[in-house]
Amino acid sequence: MSPDWSERLRVYPRIFVILYVLIGGWWVLSGPGLLDRGGNPVGGDFVTFYAAGALTAAGTPELAYSFDHIHAAEQAALGAEMNLYAWHYPPTALVPLAVLAALPFGLALGAWLAASVAMFVIVVRQIREDSTALWLALAFPGLFQNLIHGQNGCLTLALVGGGLTQLDRRPALAGFLIGLLGYKPHLLPMLGLALLAGRRWTALAVAIITPLVIAAGSLVALGEAPWVAFAENIPFAMSVVDYAGPEWWQKMPSVTAALRLLGVAPGPAHVAQGITTVIVALAVAWLWWTDAPRRLRNAGVALSAVLATPYVFHYDLVLLALPILWLANHADRRGWTRGLIALVVLAWFAPVGTLLFADLTGLQTGPILNLALLAVSVMAARRGR
Repeated sequence: MSPDWSERLRVYPRIFVILYVLIGGWWVLSGPGLLDRGGNPVGGDFVTFYAAGALTAAGTPELAYSFDHIHAAEQAALGAEMNLYAWHYPPTALVPLAVLAALPFGLALGAWLAASVAMFVIVVRQIREDSTALWLALAFPGLFQNLIHGQNGCLTLALVGGGLTQLDRRPALAGFLIGLLGYKPHLLPMLGLALLAGRRWTALAVAIITPLVIAAGSLVALGEAPWVAFAENIPFAMSVVDYAGPEWWQKMPSVTAALRLLGVAPGPAHVAQGITTVIVALAVAWLWWTDAPRRLRNAGVALSAVLATPYVFHYDLVLLALPILWLANHADRRGWTRGLIALVVLAWFAPVGTLLFADLTGLQTGPILNLALLAVSVMAARRGR
């Protein structure tokens, strides 16, 4: 890499981070009270997490799945009227949030965001230690999207990235971290397949047992009422994918949402999603069954987590930081090509770029980009063999 580009990669990310802080701060602080300039809650979706925790702390966790009650709890937390933010997560997520809801809303939000950044940085440093990579990661639009929405993508990244980086040295810890992803059960199958294909028996066993133990613990602690309410809520959560409309599908970089945005009926869209999931599963199984380099195996399974589900949003693309870092590590050892540079740059901008492109053109290109990254991982592994 030329000295000129090295200097740009050192300076530009710092400029991006400064812009994020200035723009995000202006957007949040120029609104009334705990609402931002657009009239939405400061911290975005975090208000739902806080409200669900407050209802749990009050001894009524099942009411988190009631639109009327979660809406009332959200408005009570903000002290202002706002649109409904529904709660779709399983009851296993409610107990930790009840602890967080013991804090005042502003303090709880600050702790949530600080912990998100800390987890993100720790995992990035485990994969790549140089300061340029860290600043590029901090400037990653996916991180900004996740923070401004108050979402849990950094926690997901920490569990996936932490589990994969610990797999060879501490398989039980790796399985435990992956098992904690039970709060997003739709992301678990591909990780489980990878452990199975890779014959990582200890990690696989712990990854299976962990969410089951946590679920049993939540059943004892909260009773069966929230689990019944969660089960009854699943059809509504899935209807978001099928019937929410273009405004939502533009934010969902999945095959199903991309086809719904083009006017394809729900049935054929889900068939296409199913075919994609099978292809992705075969790619992951091959990467983990063979002696593919660890960095390519990890990149492939991290990509599969967002490719194999119809229910993924643009802020979940903070997960792309993982395959970007692992592919960069591989390219540093084997050589960069112009095509790979272009693809990595597109992936870096994807959490914002695919959203803007979908809004302007009606085309959701997120799945295409993610499939291209997975294909690159597989082809690089084949050449390596």
